[in-house]
Amino acid sequence: KQWYQRRVAITAGTKGYFEEAISLLDQAIKRERNEKGFYMNRGDSFRMIGYLSFALADYQQALELDPHDWVIISRISLVHHQYGIKEYTNKRYADAEKCFTTAITCNAKIAQYYISRAWSRFMQKHLPASRADLLRAMYFDSSIEEGVMLV
Repeated sequence: KQWYQRRVAITAGTKGYFEEAISLLDQAIKRERNEKGFYMNRGDSFRMIGYLSFALADYQQALELDPHDWVIISRISLVHHQYGIKEYTNKRYADAEKCFTTAITCNAKIAQYYISRAWSRFMQKHLPASRADLLRAMYFDSSIEEGVMLV
């Protein structure tokens, strides 16, 4: 039954029925609190509908159950990057930089995280740090042309 309910929840989520998936996963978590997959899947659904704080809480719960799971850590980094995008959009560049730094701390191999932090640093007139981030991004992805403007 546990496997079936998870399968139904995942199917609901992949078809865009995120609220339904969350509801099914709520029920599953009530029965089985030590299943990291339920928290990860519910976190994914929360993230897809923009409830980043709930997504982050679920990912952190999953990480408590398996502290070395790279997939969970990567999802946590993604949420921090999304928080940074919100802060940047609202012109809170220092806060955006902090979020991007947290994302990088979780997963230091994503070029886009460095580009995002570079732009938040650029907007704060931290040009050497911005340049360093763009060079790092270009190291991870040589096809990046965005960095040429600031390097």
